[in-house]
Formats: sequence, structure tokens, C-alpha cells
Amino acid sequence: MFKIKKDEWQLLLVGVLVFIALNWLMVQYDFDTFTHARRGGFYSMFHGHVPVSGYDDYTYITLSKWRILYQLYRHPLLAAMLYPFSALNDWLMFELHINFAIIIWAVIMVACDAFSLLFLYRIEREIIGLKKADAILLAALFFSFAHVMISCFVCDHFGVSMMLLLLSLYVGGKYLKEKRPMPAWLTGLLLLVTSGVTLTNGVKPALAAWFTCGKRVFHWRYLLIAGVLPVCLMGGAYWYQNEYVVKPDKEWGERMAAKRAATDSTFVKRNEAHSQVMNRNKQGQISENPLFEWTDTEASRWDAAVENLFGESILLHRDHLLEDVNVNRPVLVRYRHAWQYGVVTVVVLLLLAGIWCGRRELFLWLCLSWFAFDMVLHLVLGFGIIEVYIMAAHWAFVIPVAAGYLLKNVSWKPLRAGILILALLLWAYNGTLIAQYLINH
Repeated sequence: MFKIKKDEWQLLLVGVLVFIALNWLMVQYDFDTFTHARRGGFYSMFHGHVPVSGYDDYTYITLSKWRILYQLYRHPLLAAMLYPFSALNDWLMFELHINFAIIIWAVIMVACDAFSLLFLYRIEREIIGLKKADAILLAALFFSFAHVMISCFVCDHFGVSMMLLLLSLYVGGKYLKEKRPMPAWLTGLLLLVTSGVTLTNGVKPALAAWFTCGKRVFHWRYLLIAGVLPVCLMGGAYWYQNEYVVKPDKEWGERMAAKRAATDSTFVKRNEAHSQVMNRNKQGQISENPLFEWTDTEASRWDAAVENLFGESILLHRDHLLEDVNVNRPVLVRYRHAWQYGVVTVVVLLLLAGIWCGRRELFLWLCLSWFAFDMVLHLVLGFGIIEVYIMAAHWAFVIPVAAGYLLKNVSWKPLRAGILILALLLWAYNGTLIAQYLINH
């Protein structure tokens, strides 16, 4: 599955060079400060100082000094997966007196990005059956999407999730094509790692298993190995980490915050201002239950879909560029020009045309079941709807997959030329804005 084939080396080499360039943008940002080694205080060093659209900077902190900062019930194994890299960085800091957190994460990201590219390319070639040039064209289009491009280098978990989801989709597609059921152990493994990084993503390998196995997926032995076992492993990991890491760390943090608040009025005012913004954004929450945190019943679904879900995910807004909605970005930002809405519309039309052309393909329906799950999560429940664009890496690959069926059924050269122009436009527009922002910010 991870072996690189002969016809993939050239694509991989070009992709890796591009991904290294993207990650360099993040590494060079405040390089001297972020590579400063010290025994503690990494939270204050990083938190709030990596201003990219509200993506969490917890990964840098965890790699600098291992802590569980992501919400454990949403990311039950993410910190555990980072532990070996944190230990490596701890040793490097002791020996060389340099914090390698941003460099280690860049290496991880380049590896995840490269395999994301390969898995998408293989889906287009081996499952949909496209020519090599068409598969490369659609892969280039996918990575030109604004928040897919950003997920390739930003210090958050989305790049890892993207690679694991594309792996799961590729595996599921191979079993579908060969008309073989996915083994229970493989389903369980994919479910464990995908939901371990982001809990809700575990639904997707489960759907892949259902499409390949049919009713057999509900057999008690299959459910035990593919469902109950990974859930128990995650539950045990959650309990251990919560009891022995999260609770003591939270108590320590509360004591330190109280001590600082007693002497630092600026710290108190800053926390109060942040709390007001967070409370305002949570006013439409479905329930006070933590599982429904970040849901929203008040935000306009149409505006969110136009400006954020498809808009910002694909084409960046120049106004309030890469600002954080929990700090200073309005929930809705409009494009300045009609052509920008036109670009987003063309991408949506590619998706719809591809769905029509591949409407009889079971693999496309598997992809659409994943897409439907995300749309229910974001547009119906309103989960993360105020910044839904940062989750583009979880679903946007459905667009090039659907477009693959369009290219397979329409041998029209102007269509391919149009997609090439679209990809080049998105790379130039999004890439330039991202580079200028990170270099000059």
C-alpha cells in the first residue's frame, strides 16, 4: 500500500518539492522564536502566535513538551501518536539546545502530503480508470484548493486526517473494484487510526466496509473485530489519558492562571475579551453537552455554504485574509468581485457534472456517503459552521473524484484545458496570498 510504483516517482518528486516549499513558509514564520529551546513555557511561546485562520497551534506545543491540549473526546489518540516525536524533540533540545518542533512537524506534513497525493492519484488511475495526464490534472486541482493547500503545512491535524481518509478511500475502492469484502481487521485498523485523530472520521472506513461487505458487516464476529475492539481500545486510551494526564494538567493550569490573574490585569482583560467572543459564537449551540460543542442553529446555511463551505475552502477572501473567526474575523466575508464567485461556481459545477456522469458507479456513491455525512455534520447540525473551511481536507477530495468520472466520459480537450486553467489560477491566487501573508505578517 505504501510502496511507490515506477510510474509514480516523477509525480512524487514534483509533489514533494511543492510540499517542501509550502512547509518552508510555515517554518520560516518567526523561526528564531519558535526554535528557541527552554525548559518550560512553550504554551505562551506558540499559542496565539501562529495566526492562520483559527487552526490550532497545539501540535507545536505538544512536540515541544508533551501535553494533551486537543479535546480528548474529539481526538482520543492524536497526542499519543505524537509522543514518540515529542520524545525525539526533547532529546534533540537537550543535545543541541534547539527546539525542532516546527521542523519535525514539517517533515511529518511533507510525508503525509506526499502519500495523500499518491493515494488520490491511484484512486483516479486504478479505481476510476483515468489516463495518467487526467489523474495528475485532477490531483493538481485538488491541492490548489485554498484550505487543502493550507492543511498541507499548518500546525494542526487536518493534513494527517486527509492522508488517512484518502488511504481508507483507496483501500475501500480497491476492494469494491475487486468485488471482495474488506477484512474485519483492516476495517478495525482504519477505524482506529482515523477516529483516533478525529473521532467523527471513524464513520468513513465503517461506510467503506459496509459498501464492500454488505450485510456481512453486521455479523457479530465482524462487528467485534472491526467495531467493538477499536472502540474499546480508544475508550481505554481516553480513560488513561484523561485520568493521568488531562486532569492533573488542568488543575495545574487553573492554579497558574489564578496566580497570574492576581498580578496581571492585562491577562485578565485579554481572557475576558476572548471569552466574550467564544460565548457569542456558541450562542446557537444545540446543547450544553460537550459532544454538541461548536454546533450552531442560528447561522445562515446558504451564506455559510456559499462563502465558507465552498467559497473560502476553495478560493481565499482577500478581506480579513486568514484571520481567526474566534478573534477578529467576521463569520461571513464577501468576495470583492463577481469572477471570484464564478470560480467557485465552476468548481461546484464540476462536482455536479461528475456526479451525473458517475451516477451508476458504486465507488462514487461511497464517496458521496462520506460527503453526505460531512454535510449533515456541518450544514444540518451546524458543527464548526462558522469556520467550516478549515475542515475542507475532510471532504474536498470528493470534487476531483467526481470530476474523474466526468473526464472518463467526456473526451473533450477544451474541458481539460479549462480544468488546467482553473488549477493554475487557484495555485497562483491562493499560493500568492498565503506566501505574502506568512512572509510579511
